[in-house]
Amino acid sequence: MKDQSLRKLQQEMDSLTFRNLQLAKRVELLQDELALSEPRGKKNKDCLRMMNT
Repeated sequence: MKDQSLRKLQQEMDSLTFRNLQLAKRVELLQDELALSEPRGKKNKDCLRMMNT
């Protein structure tokens, strides 16, 4: 029983780690798209401030 619970938790951890990686890649892609779509005169600081709110 204990081994079964441990395997289940490990599988859940693997699944969540995989999903987290997918989401991190998606966020990076969206940040890149945002940076490319902003007017050239904008400062990176403005972009970072918007992302952190």
